[in-house]
Amino acid sequence: MTGTVRSVVDRGIATIEIDNRPVRNALDLGMYRLIARTIDGLSGDGRVRVVVVRGAGEEAFSAGGDISEFRETRAPGAPAISYNAAVATAERALESCPVPVIAQIHGACVGGGCGIALACDLRIADTRLRIGVTAARIGLVYGLESTRRLVDAVGRVRATRMLVTARLLTADEALSAGLVDEIHAPAALEGAVRTIAAEIASLSSTSIRGAKSMLRELAKGVREETPETVEVRNASFSGDDYVEGVQAFLARRAPRFCVERPEGETR
Repeated sequence: MTGTVRSVVDRGIATIEIDNRPVRNALDLGMYRLIARTIDGLSGDGRVRVVVVRGAGEEAFSAGGDISEFRETRAPGAPAISYNAAVATAERALESCPVPVIAQIHGACVGGGCGIALACDLRIADTRLRIGVTAARIGLVYGLESTRRLVDAVGRVRATRMLVTARLLTADEALSAGLVDEIHAPAALEGAVRTIAAEIASLSSTSIRGAKSMLRELAKGVREETPETVEVRNASFSGDDYVEGVQAFLARRAPRFCVERPEGETR
């Protein structure tokens, strides 16, 4: 493994940094496994209200899988099967994280990097963005779940065009397609992401975790209430956040939800 993945938690905001700068933050097998473990750890941390995923440095979010290791780690047969399972596990961990996950995308976001970004709830990019799926340039097939996320984001026709042409979209094209939610000047990107992350962290964790639970059910095709979704909703009425929210509204003040603000802790 040549790259690494770090995380830090500060004031309810967890930041995950993908770091493999010599190859524009290309993801090796070990990094995919680290992403899954990191998200699993943060998912169980009650202090965490929102997660931001970013690439180290200023050149790229992630240029994709580290092709230099493919002959070994993605060789035909068992190695490829194991590698593909690690990719799917990392992406599922991001998608199923109980709190919102924001992809802070600067520069290149290609292939596997695009897959990581698609597994996040929000994608905020800078104007240098080049994003796309280039599997057709190296003879790979993009996974079903990754393809489903792409279709969910941009629609079947645009997804088809992206997959069969392997063309990278510019920031403006990605915004128009719905692949990213906002674009900002490079110098303004981090501030924009921090603003929305702080806004999320200040709100009711009960409400936000419940909303993500409902969204996950919808993504699975559920269209009517189930005993589980009813329980999630009904349980919110017994929570401290509901009491505080109602009291704050009646008192015409901002709510003060229970948000722990520990000192930053590197993991």
